Amino acid sequence: MGFAFFTNKVYVFRSRDFRRSVWLRELWEFFLARAATGIVDFAGMYVLISLLCQDEILSKVLLNLFVILTNYILSRYWIFRNSGNKS
Repeated sequence: MGFAFFTNKVYVFRSRDFRRSVWLRELWEFFLARAATGIVDFAGMYVLISLLCQDEILSKVLLNLFVILTNYILSRYWIFRNSGNKS
């Protein structure tokens, strides 16, 4: 997860603020967001497959699209919300 955090911070969202407090806040929020979407993915698979008897592959594809979009939105508007304004 460290590599994903670093590449998102530096290359995707161009967050250049490396003060310890900012870096730790972003890292913590990144971890929380990924944990939350991981739980949504796990629970969604259970609901779609076990309770609603949906196709496994289609369920995984749809949930992955949702998780990817949610991770991007959370990163853009919550985790790295002040990106690019510090050197």
